[in-house]
Amino acid sequence: MILLIVSIIVYQNMAIIWGNNMFLRYFGHFGTFASLIGLVFTIKPEGKLTTPGIVVLMCLCFLSLVLAIYEEIKLYKSKKGKVYSSKESVRNYMYKWISQEGVTFIFSRDLSWVSDEEMKNLFRNKARSRELKLCVSESIPFVSELAELGAEIHTYKQLDYTLKTRFTFVRVGRLDSKVAIGRDVNGNHYIEEFKATDEPVFSIASDLMEVLSRSNRLFKGEDKGESKTGNSEIKRAVSSRMGQYSSH
Repeated sequence: MILLIVSIIVYQNMAIIWGNNMFLRYFGHFGTFASLIGLVFTIKPEGKLTTPGIVVLMCLCFLSLVLAIYEEIKLYKSKKGKVYSSKESVRNYMYKWISQEGVTFIFSRDLSWVSDEEMKNLFRNKARSRELKLCVSESIPFVSELAELGAEIHTYKQLDYTLKTRFTFVRVGRLDSKVAIGRDVNGNHYIEEFKATDEPVFSIASDLMEVLSRSNRLFKGEDKGESKTGNSEIKRAVSSRMGQYSSH
């Protein structure tokens, strides 16, 4: 019994050191439970297997184990990220994510993951409904097709930079808007989801979405009129201020 308790305590310490491993943490909780049970039996009166006090202590030990495991499960479920080890699992996740109602804004390098007809038809339907915005490195034939169907397309090749993360907004412009951010972790695709209330990640991603889309429109000349108007107002304000200074 003592050897078993010592072994479990050793594994418990390993669980603390390697705390990122969920199973080791669980094992650590069981180690603590076994240690407490062993301690309880060392203080029991000789010749008596159980007493009311021993029963109460054992119940408290068991309750502490249940609460610890419950907290671990809550912590595990609260994590926003999930690892997808296969292309098929990533594809299925993205299909379900993009299928949500409302405007979808996708940041991707080349949409190479959009390969099957079911996924392409989802994009086409979103484009026809004016619910699809794309920001890609450069336009490809499928992206051009989506643009003709009504999708809003932005490119960032002129920035001479490739995004290291891919992210997709859904329900853009609504209070229940969310963003999924994907990146490579040890050869697997890691995706995290954030709501509009998740500061500051959602705000940073949202600002990046606005900066890239507005700068792209400006580069294309779509905001040329607005820029001229803004520059004229600035010049008039500066001239007025200089006039005030010169009159003093």
